[in-house]
Amino acid sequence: MYLSKLRRLEGMRLYYFYPLFGYVVQTVVVSYGFVIPSSCIAGVNKFTVAFGFNLLGVCLTYFLGVCLMLSPAKNAGPLLKAEGTQVVEADNIL
Repeated sequence: MYLSKLRRLEGMRLYYFYPLFGYVVQTVVVSYGFVIPSSCIAGVNKFTVAFGFNLLGVCLTYFLGVCLMLSPAKNAGPLLKAEGTQVVEADNIL
């Protein structure tokens, strides 16, 4: 089972994550660089740590979404197996 997960990671390309990098970098720069230091929650506290975990959750969700799209159709779930639908490989889309 571990080898099948490792093979799924082989299909990943760095450019799949460009939108995520763009979102996370600008969010971290604006929020931690400008907004939070000038607000009443400046410093390391439960609000800034929670915001950091929120960004971590965004990254994890995006990564799992890419893994799901790269997984074979037999493991993708009932929505892609519906009768009359056609499964398109991720490399053919881009």
